[in-house]
Amino acid sequence: MYRKSWEELRCFRDLKKSQWYSLEEIERIQLKKLKGLVKHAYENVQFYHRRFRELGLKPTDVGNLEDLKKLPIVKKENLRHSFPDTLARNYNTRTLEKGTTSGSTGKPFEWYLDKEGFQHNSASYYRFASWYGVNLGDKIVSVTTASPWGARMHQSARVRWGYMLRRVLRLTAYKITEQTLHDFSIILKQFKPKALRGFTSPIFLISEFLKKEGISDINPSAVITTGETLFDFQRRLIESVFDCNLFNFYGSSEIESIAQECEEHCGLHLNAEERIVEFVRNGENVSSGEEGEMVITDLNNYAMPFIRYNTEDVGIPKSDQCGCGRGLPLIMDVKGRVCDLIVAKNGALISGEFFALPAPYFLKSHKWIQQYQIIQPSREKLLVNIVKSAEPRKQDLEYLVNRIHKHVGDVNVEIRFVASIPTASKHRFTISHVTPELFR
Repeated sequence: MYRKSWEELRCFRDLKKSQWYSLEEIERIQLKKLKGLVKHAYENVQFYHRRFRELGLKPTDVGNLEDLKKLPIVKKENLRHSFPDTLARNYNTRTLEKGTTSGSTGKPFEWYLDKEGFQHNSASYYRFASWYGVNLGDKIVSVTTASPWGARMHQSARVRWGYMLRRVLRLTAYKITEQTLHDFSIILKQFKPKALRGFTSPIFLISEFLKKEGISDINPSAVITTGETLFDFQRRLIESVFDCNLFNFYGSSEIESIAQECEEHCGLHLNAEERIVEFVRNGENVSSGEEGEMVITDLNNYAMPFIRYNTEDVGIPKSDQCGCGRGLPLIMDVKGRVCDLIVAKNGALISGEFFALPAPYFLKSHKWIQQYQIIQPSREKLLVNIVKSAEPRKQDLEYLVNRIHKHVGDVNVEIRFVASIPTASKHRFTISHVTPELFR
């Protein structure tokens, strides 16, 4: 992570101002940024240069936002298989932040972010945060589904130091027990955060625990959920327990701060000055109220550009103007990844994100695993479906089973090699048929 700079503060001030612009003014900002990004990608990123040449295009052929459709849609596997040609030649990877994500298919994917991209991401986050009354320096508790060691692996020392400077306390909820929730309640009481944010499932479980225990003196100004589909029953309970408004947030590991609810709660505003978001079905943009795959162009990351990038999520655009008066366009809903909690043999709940940790901790970075899916038919059994890219060694399979036993318990693990795993916009890479008994 990079230290806060005047550039970051300038971006934040600009975004606070431009959110009130008309849609036409915002689109002018998008077009200016898009032209610069396309020119840079053509000149410095071999992956995009080849694609332009194959289509007989040059940067000057992208003269308006509609011209963006001339470029092909890029999928994760395109970027994964073309690495390192996806990196800009005028950037040194040692100066970049590296991130990993499993995507909604369980396939590992690495990406890089430059300093300017990070600054814009941070400014975008705090622009959204200002909508629920949180400003730079206010205390925030962030609930992550990564394990403690997984969180350390995913982030550099600079990133972790940055959380401290911003007064962000991270709680890891990859394995949830009654004791975990009790500890969380004590921490929340002592830390007194201005906002509580994190994955929907663990925040919902915290809410259930607080309600069961009759704890009502943890009162942040807002709760922000992300990472999973938010259901109405979850919103009602969370708002009731914490006695504050809940704001639904949408972003991904590789492209942050894409959309968020405002105080009107009539949809999610797109971070339109920083991202161009298309909703595509069968190669055509959908109309307002129709479902389409979300194809996003990140206008700020020059180190590893994402141009017409398919997020594998489905969204529903909304043409209505929000009552808040902001010119940022709306989406009605995002249908993304559904990641079930796995029930350990001792009753603890383990986040499905645990299985996406990098090697040596779990599945994500094993080179022989191309794609995977975990299915739990009972508390005593786990099925691991794997599409392999190479033949695993005997010790690879033994290691995999031992890791599962260590964290889930002495369960029957069945590894099945399959030709493919069915995928869709709401693909689930962990599926559990076991009912949690944490609060029974």
